Amino acid sequence: MRVVAIESGGPRAAAPRAAAPVTNGAAILSLPVCAEVTLRVLNADGEVLGAAALREPATGERIFNEQVVADW
Repeated sequence: MRVVAIESGGPRAAAPRAAAPVTNGAAILSLPVCAEVTLRVLNADGEVLGAAALREPATGERIFNEQVVADW
């Protein structure tokens, strides 16, 4: 399985922004702050198993609306 991030709207809407394999039930993708993408889960044949919108607003040192912890 793979997770692919497709940019929402704009001229690059069809191009994948990032992709990663699913390992032990998780996939890590690198996306810029303020990214608006659709996450798609694909099986080995490239068929879409599920999709969800992701919008990461710029709110300082937060990710998924959780405070980023450093030096712990």
